[in-house]
Amino acid sequence: MLRISFFLFFFSFALNAQIWVDRFLPDKTNLYDIAFRDSLLGIAVGDSGIILITQDGGASWQLQQGIAFWDESLFKIQYLPGAAYLTGSSSANGGFFVILNPETGEFTRVEFPYKEIYLTDSYFVSSDTVFVCGLQGKFLRSFDGLQSWEEFEDPNNFFANRRILFTDAQNGWLTGGRIDLIGFLKNTTDGGVTWTNKLLTIEPMLDIIYLNEDTLFAAGGDPEYGGWIYISSDRGESWSLQQRPGNVITLGSVNFANRKRGWATGAGSVLSSSDLGNTWELFRETPEFIYKSSMRTERSHWFAGTSGFLSEYIDTSRTDTTTGIRDFYRASDNRRFSVFPNPANSQATLSFYIEKNSFVRIDLYDILGRRIKNIFSGFLQEGSCTQNYSFNDLPSGIYFICLLKDTEISAQKFVLNK
Repeated sequence: MLRISFFLFFFSFALNAQIWVDRFLPDKTNLYDIAFRDSLLGIAVGDSGIILITQDGGASWQLQQGIAFWDESLFKIQYLPGAAYLTGSSSANGGFFVILNPETGEFTRVEFPYKEIYLTDSYFVSSDTVFVCGLQGKFLRSFDGLQSWEEFEDPNNFFANRRILFTDAQNGWLTGGRIDLIGFLKNTTDGGVTWTNKLLTIEPMLDIIYLNEDTLFAAGGDPEYGGWIYISSDRGESWSLQQRPGNVITLGSVNFANRKRGWATGAGSVLSSSDLGNTWELFRETPEFIYKSSMRTERSHWFAGTSGFLSEYIDTSRTDTTTGIRDFYRASDNRRFSVFPNPANSQATLSFYIEKNSFVRIDLYDILGRRIKNIFSGFLQEGSCTQNYSFNDLPSGIYFICLLKDTEISAQKFVLNK
């Protein structure tokens, strides 16, 4: 595989305490997804088989060649331990998956066997358990690492499925619909064998995320009726439409990677919320469709969209990051969160207790309060949890491991002594 430097147009502007740094692609290739694994490593994908990797926090991006081709589009990035999983499709040759080591560039490409199905999204619960969806109501699953597939047909849905989200091998969501006709959010509790409509609208629903076990957000809409943001506080049983600024049309993505800052993006607009989605403000206008956003650090967020839109938002108003981490350390009840051994040489075991099924995020910070990497993000079942992690890539020093679950945060001081 060949890696070449990709030169980007660079432009920055500031508004109050916020800075936008635009790094637009000179060839204006559409970008459909962007995802940072940690503060340094990120991937962006899109049309013409484009795969961009940064290992310096977005300061430079390397174009990966020989993985996907000019007539293929990649639209999904998901990180699992040891690899990034990319999904794409083409009208001529169907869908495909790329299992990529972003540090070395080594990859395995797996072809989706059903060439007639145009994939629109995928979700990897693990390297073995994978769900995909597509146009014309298509939904399939694999329990053996992309080797064989089961298709399940919903006799009541002939419309495009747009987004898929699973918390485990049984429980998941589908969004989709057709402009000026129908939009839906559907839930399954049996791995996609059967589905139940939880929300029906007159315009497509395009994205869905969990904030915690009880709270979900969904986005959609169209140019005629405007962009929509829905919230559910009862695990998706009921939904209410949120207030959003006027003149905002189709919203295709909503993201709460950071509890202090939420984003909703779409056709010509970037919306932001600083109060867990209760209110939204128009943060930036652009002629492009912004497909996805990703948090790099607490103060750095990246956005990708049409015509090579690639931009970083930097919040310079927050200067108390280090104090905040220390406050978490002093204030939190850490009796149910431990790290052993501590100090450690290269590996450590994290032990903690989950009071109820929750979305859990574990981040590693340095002594200055900078987020170094995300160690784990995902749903965990109620009970005691023990997970082993390697820190071979980190130098000796003092760190903080922060555990976020539901509305609680705990932290442990962690020393690496190599």
